[in-house]
Amino acid sequence: MKLKEIVLTLGGLVFLVFAYLQFNDTTQYGNEDAWAWIIIYVLAALLSFSCAFGDIAAPVLYVWTGFILGALVFRLQDDQGNFHLDRLDPSTYWNEEKTQMIQSSNESGGLVILLVWAIVMLILSRPKRSQHYIS
Repeated sequence: MKLKEIVLTLGGLVFLVFAYLQFNDTTQYGNEDAWAWIIIYVLAALLSFSCAFGDIAAPVLYVWTGFILGALVFRLQDDQGNFHLDRLDPSTYWNEEKTQMIQSSNESGGLVILLVWAIVMLILSRPKRSQHYIS
């Protein structure tokens, strides 16, 4: 097994663990938000495995990276469209008493992890030039 396959497989396994851990959040925040995260993390795992063991088309990875970047930009805004870059700071993930996580901040952290991994997948996959264009 090549190093690329090992790295991408480990990444896929990590995202499966992340998806599993999201089941705890199905009751934590009083909304159905956790299901979206479960799906997103499973998709990240499936893309990782596809990059490791198959040939994935470049546009799929570009769309995935764009989706995650767009979600991050959206998450960093409030209802009026003002950016809150402090949501990227891990120290803001918890309330004042450090007893409960703040949902808008910890979601930003998850999206940063997903964006970094999407870029890693793009670099490791290095799709062939012929896959970029339709003949």
